[in-house]
Amino acid sequence: MEGRQQAPVVPTASNSEVGDRSYPGYRFAQIGLVLLLSFGSCSTSDVLEQASETLPEVPVTVSFNDRASYAIEVERGLAYLGVGNTLQILDVNNPVVVRPLGSVELPAVIRHLDKNGNQLAVACGKSGLILTDVSDPLRPRILGAFPTGDSAEGVVLDQDRAYVAARTDGVWILDTSDPARIQELGRFDSVEEAMDVTVSGSLMYVAASFADLRVVDVSTPANPIETGFADRGSYDQGYAWGVAFQGPFAYIANVEIGLRIVDVQDPYAPSTQAIYPLTHAPVALTVGGNKVYIADQEEGLHIVDTSDPRRPRRISQLQLPGRALDIALQGTLAYIAAKEGGLRIVDVQDPGKPREVGNYTILEDVLDLALIDTTLVAADQLRGVRIFTVSDEGLVESTTLNTGSASIVEIGSAYVVVGDGSDLVRVHARNAEGLLDSQGVPVRAKGPVRDIQRLEDGSFLLVGDAGVTRLNPETPGSTMLQEVISTESLFDRFKSKGLPASSPALVPSLWSIALHGSTGLLASSEGLAFIDLASTGKIAPVGFAPTTQRVVRVAAKENLAFLACDDGLRTVAIGDPTAPELVGYWKSESFLTSIDLLGELILLTDLQNGLLIMRWGESHRAEQVSQVQLSDRPLALVHLETTVYIATGRGGIDSWDLSEPTAPRKISSPSP
Repeated sequence: MEGRQQAPVVPTASNSEVGDRSYPGYRFAQIGLVLLLSFGSCSTSDVLEQASETLPEVPVTVSFNDRASYAIEVERGLAYLGVGNTLQILDVNNPVVVRPLGSVELPAVIRHLDKNGNQLAVACGKSGLILTDVSDPLRPRILGAFPTGDSAEGVVLDQDRAYVAARTDGVWILDTSDPARIQELGRFDSVEEAMDVTVSGSLMYVAASFADLRVVDVSTPANPIETGFADRGSYDQGYAWGVAFQGPFAYIANVEIGLRIVDVQDPYAPSTQAIYPLTHAPVALTVGGNKVYIADQEEGLHIVDTSDPRRPRRISQLQLPGRALDIALQGTLAYIAAKEGGLRIVDVQDPGKPREVGNYTILEDVLDLALIDTTLVAADQLRGVRIFTVSDEGLVESTTLNTGSASIVEIGSAYVVVGDGSDLVRVHARNAEGLLDSQGVPVRAKGPVRDIQRLEDGSFLLVGDAGVTRLNPETPGSTMLQEVISTESLFDRFKSKGLPASSPALVPSLWSIALHGSTGLLASSEGLAFIDLASTGKIAPVGFAPTTQRVVRVAAKENLAFLACDDGLRTVAIGDPTAPELVGYWKSESFLTSIDLLGELILLTDLQNGLLIMRWGESHRAEQVSQVQLSDRPLALVHLETTVYIATGRGGIDSWDLSEPTAPRKISSPSP
């Protein structure tokens, strides 16, 4: 039913605030399933001390370290990402190489963001509205706050006003002209829970859960008047979660139903033009031209052609790691906050073939592993470098070096090199007992380092934005680093030789390196590059194997290279590295993160499916032998004989005995 009158009140079930935009508890209550989620209470945070002393007290509702991505806003090459209760600003001018800038912690999980000028408004769950100053992206700061009664889910800034969708509170209309003293101007009762809001001129459009779209005249903010509504039609027609406006249409992300398109040219008589069915969980959307981009928790990104609003049609769909909760569009790039999948950046220049070109995740604990003899070294993002001894009883932790955040590590006989994902690495000497000096020597590369590989001569290769750099710990001072080849030079030389290594849209990037004799195998955003490492000077590229998806990691054996790509496993014949040939492909269900070879086995880690144990078949086909679920998302792996060790972020290190590949046996692992 659509019209001028108020929609009938539909009873709702209570729903405690949860850490993501999950399926609404109301729907579950309707079918008799009660889901209770509770977080421990904690004392009032001191986060707001930097703001004015006149700020109202804001309740703190989280006492956990949530690192999932919930909300995204993008403007002029900067992305504002809600990571748990942290507002993280990112430089996304080059989406392949996302660089973190400043951040500020807020008192609750960030649910939604909207930017206007130098101010960023944050719908901060039970803590209400938080206004921040982001004029300096390296030093964002809190300006003010306004506590809403129920959870703040959506927000929009319009000049000196903020409109905050706060579930059972409806929509708060606030005066933000003095951010330190935010004042209430009015409040709209949305009948059902207000989940999202947008404003155009004097009209406000509210996604009101079971009451669907409400159109409200806010020309007099103290007395907002509903002019009309587009009701869901029946009790079974879903739950309005997100709303976007591009005149004369409003677009609603309706959980369990799909995309509803409503003509609101006459605000007193909104009229549904079409419903584009999506059977999973569309929760956020944005409009660009005659296309709607939808974040769906289960199915990632949907792109829908709405040039004919009465007959929307599917253009494409792209599955993403994690659960898509929010979306922003800038130019030809879509930015999706994908909860545990972090920020995913998708090129939609060709909407029929969207492709992921970058991502950013904030993980915790163990991110990388390196092994030599019976010494295992772990890069721990929170605690630094952790050293373990491999024994018959499993892993025994011997020491921890508080080196600050560590994300990549490599160990040699005399040195350990540690990086934190930036351009800084530290070189720690090992003594005769294998212990490391605690300080280490800091060395700065020309750009962020993504991978470190030891060489037989005791030196190390650093791979990252700057290309490939050789680090010789025996050489003091600035001469410790010697450039092997820059990324730009590498791909320029490939192009000059007529090899298919050019990127028409983006600067290529290097992700990791593996060794095959005196040849370096470089995993890149464009494919697999071969370089000759026999020369100590600058070298010429040898060959190139292009791929349609990014190569993350590579391992080689005899005349074959196995590539862990974003979309699966590729096998390349490298008997002649000047003319590599793709000979096999196995599609994965999720993103592959690492690879290792154990005898005849190929060990893969899959972002969602854990450890995959594969075998290379005679017919050039990879065959899955078995699979094991892990403690958390796998990020790196190494093996010693038949035991494999896997870095699982918050899960620490998982250990598995693969002496019988069809029946892997879990070994006790150290705590995270």
